[in-house]
Amino acid sequence: MAVIHVLDKHTAELIAAGEVVERPASVVKELLENSIDAGATQVTVSIESGGVKLIEISDNGTGIDAEYIPTAFIRHATSKIEKPDDLNSIHTLGFRGEALASIASVARVELLTRTEADEFATCYRISGGEEQGREPAARAVGTTIRVQDLFYNTPARMKFLKKDSSEGTFVADNVGHVALSHPEVSVKFIREGKLQYVTPGDGQLRSAAYAVLGREFSRDLIEVHFEEGLYRVTGLITPPKSCRASRSMQHFYINGRYVRNRTIMAGMEMAFKGTTMQGKFPGGILLLEMPTDLVDVNVHPAKIEARFARENDVFDVVYHAVKLALAQPGTGERRFTFEADEKEKTEKENDTSEFETVPSGSDWVEQYEDDPRFSTRSDGYNWYLTPNMKKEGLDNVNIRKALAKSYDKEAITTRVLKDGSTPMDYFVPQGLATNEKGEDFREAAGSAYDSWTYDVEAAKELWKTGLGELGKDSLSFTLMCEDTDSAQAVAQFLQSEWQNNLPGLTIELQVLPKKARLEYMQKGEYDIGLTRWGPDYADPMTDLDMWITGSSTNYSQFSDADYDATIQSAKKGDLALDQDARWEALVGCEKTLADQCVLFPIYGQSVAVMTNPDVSGIQYYSVGLPYLFINVDKK
Repeated sequence: MAVIHVLDKHTAELIAAGEVVERPASVVKELLENSIDAGATQVTVSIESGGVKLIEISDNGTGIDAEYIPTAFIRHATSKIEKPDDLNSIHTLGFRGEALASIASVARVELLTRTEADEFATCYRISGGEEQGREPAARAVGTTIRVQDLFYNTPARMKFLKKDSSEGTFVADNVGHVALSHPEVSVKFIREGKLQYVTPGDGQLRSAAYAVLGREFSRDLIEVHFEEGLYRVTGLITPPKSCRASRSMQHFYINGRYVRNRTIMAGMEMAFKGTTMQGKFPGGILLLEMPTDLVDVNVHPAKIEARFARENDVFDVVYHAVKLALAQPGTGERRFTFEADEKEKTEKENDTSEFETVPSGSDWVEQYEDDPRFSTRSDGYNWYLTPNMKKEGLDNVNIRKALAKSYDKEAITTRVLKDGSTPMDYFVPQGLATNEKGEDFREAAGSAYDSWTYDVEAAKELWKTGLGELGKDSLSFTLMCEDTDSAQAVAQFLQSEWQNNLPGLTIELQVLPKKARLEYMQKGEYDIGLTRWGPDYADPMTDLDMWITGSSTNYSQFSDADYDATIQSAKKGDLALDQDARWEALVGCEKTLADQCVLFPIYGQSVAVMTNPDVSGIQYYSVGLPYLFINVDKK
């Protein structure tokens, strides 16, 4: 039997320090945030050997009262909060009271500080968590802190650091994040004795961006300014022509704090959809201001992650802010116009192109949805998710039901796609097939199945039950999707919904070309896949026989003898001879798919079109060709 020990104070502090101080960049981030919280308008950052040998940060902030200096290096000592309720209204960058204690436990630290009320400065030294001395000193109001020989007493940590040049780059990133989020502060950055940049501190984001990110990136940036309800979005974004092959130039901030957040990223990229080449990503600096009680920054020790109380609201406000900025004249956003001047109309009076319909992608729907020429039509394709039922966790029906019920399909169609697509709580689409009585299959089967309907509270209960049955408190899955803009946008939305709504769930995204995605899914080498199916013929069987045992389209690897027998009978057996019984049996098959959550429907795909009002007789189909012109006439 193992003996349980209570760790000594020094060992415990070293362990705790590892959560806050991962590398020199972590130290710089924490100390810079302290400078900003202290009201500094000028900050100088200097590093040597990538920050391992020396980090020195000097500011003109309020300083630290001499009597509180030793207290500042005690773990969980802070001036930022006092009680639990304060965590709901954090207005400072720092608040945990861990940074100074953690840094001092793994480095040699010298603090020089003076407040307005002090006659002279105080110099305080601490190494490895042990106080080394304290004496009077001289400096102006503010604080200078020197961190030397990082990890000198924990040599094992040194093995995990990269080259000095790489560590210096990580430091530079964190300095840049602070400089961009606080353009009112003049930030000077010195690296290995060489001045990298000085921001002017004039309060202008463009000036800070020019200093930190360079002329080439900053010269054509488009201004963003949008307010809606409780939210305010400001910043600068790249024009479509300047988008890049990576997301490295995306900088997001919430209430002045740098964060990595997929919701903001998805909102910005969705606004750019249709204006950039595939594989290119927009860059920019977006600053989101919102009530502190609607965002939780106390999620990760590094404080670079955030959770929102109203995730969809954040997506919407970012999307609209960026979309509005791109709509300004001269931004370079591609706009498709259907208007022609009088001369052009005269020249084309007898042009046969007037008989055509013009496809209108999701990017133009908002612009033309009130136009009498605009309409949307179902094209019969269903988008859905297939869980690999052979994978641990996904072999549990309650886990599958929790996943199926915990994402907002209406939001996907109205806020992500915006192309007229319709949410689906079923699989056989409306308008595909009718029986001998003229009854649509959906009328017979019903409009929705409970296992597939959106209900977060019910999903959470199913999730809890499923985890209990598995003996787990968390699960992790990979969501596979194609490399198209729409598929990635939907996948990112699903990732956000699932992780927010189902405690203990982690979703990683895997983006592949269509051919590779299909190969992996057919071989069963995946967790959850985003895919689609279009009808081959006008009968429910085109959607239902996909799920028989061994089918090449049965990616979920579902197997049910009764289901297989019913499908075979409906194709070639007794049921095929009795249309009423066949219809009823196929309704039962779809219900089985729902009850077992063999798939998770998302939406029925639609195509948006602009049609000349003088043209009549176009025939639209959800099977085969989308439309025919054989009976078309013109006024």
